[in-house]
Amino acid sequence: LTNIKLQGVTSYIKFIAVYIVPIILIGLIPNLIYTMIYTIIFIATIINTKFPLKVALAVGASYMCVLASIILTSPYRIYRAFTFLNPFKDPNGRGYINTIFYKMLKGSSPLGKGQGITLNELPECDKDFVFAYIIHNFGWAIGGIIIVMVGVFIIRLFKSSKLIKEDF
Repeated sequence: LTNIKLQGVTSYIKFIAVYIVPIILIGLIPNLIYTMIYTIIFIATIINTKFPLKVALAVGASYMCVLASIILTSPYRIYRAFTFLNPFKDPNGRGYINTIFYKMLKGSSPLGKGQGITLNELPECDKDFVFAYIIHNFGWAIGGIIIVMVGVFIIRLFKSSKLIKEDF
């Protein structure tokens, strides 16, 4: 990206190819979250290499448009989105995990030891759903502290990356 100056048609084609080719390859995996992670990293790289902000916004907006079209053209994904928005419509089927999350977070207190649900009802609580488990057991205060710590870490990461002089 450091060699691309966005002047002329060929440089725009190179820039688009640097983004599109990996997205297509990553898109072959049926999980769309990996394309989102790549797009976020690509946008962070664009910002770090001193491209104009409008380029980063254009990449993000184009990704969101493509993502929306993928979701809206697939009835299965539309159903999943509506189930996410209203999990109580099917609490024992597709909305099961979201219903369990709701019960866990509603029963947790600011200082921990949540009430109202056993952790045996939540599958993979020690791997995939560890943040909900932490809030349930240790409370909203610890969950908030973790969110603030992650935010501070990301901000410090961006600040320290700006101090690097070489664009290797």
